[in-house]
Amino acid sequence: MKDKWFVIVNPTSGNGASKKKWPVINKELINQNFKIEVVFTAYKKHSIKLVEIAIKKGFKNFICVGGDGTLHNIVNGILSFNPTNISEIKIGVIPIGTGNDWVKTYNISSNFKKAITVIKNEKTIKQDIGKISINSTNKTVYFNNLAGIGFDGYVVNEVYKYKNLGFLAYLVGALISLISYKNLF
Repeated sequence: MKDKWFVIVNPTSGNGASKKKWPVINKELINQNFKIEVVFTAYKKHSIKLVEIAIKKGFKNFICVGGDGTLHNIVNGILSFNPTNISEIKIGVIPIGTGNDWVKTYNISSNFKKAITVIKNEKTIKQDIGKISINSTNKTVYFNNLAGIGFDGYVVNEVYKYKNLGFLAYLVGALISLISYKNLF
């Protein structure tokens, strides 16, 4: 499975753009001689389970077709499964989300053909990962981009409610949060 890529497509990311663009992206991956196994997420956080299945099959290469949330879940799937060969695992990103903040941080093009070329050329970076342990629920969450609590977390929940608005969801979510957030202290 060394040369084969496990492709996780979130059909709802980018307000459904990934589902619409997938046939063209798939064709480009095939044209660039990628050996791929493709799965589509069916529910929120489904990527976590899909990654576990892929690692059990021996996959070490993943392609995320989605946004920051899909990437976050893939990272959590990898780290939750705790593979012994974690340094050998690669994740490529074809950004089709609402914000795509992670790819912007690394100057990865939002043009899917250019993003595929970056993956093909194996331009890799090592990524620091943060870990949050929630004592009350005995749960661990990993993050590759950012983490927020309090108001930040509240805004993220509001943005999710309006994600069908695309990038405007951030503005609407922030404005609603400013009006409705109740500080507990």
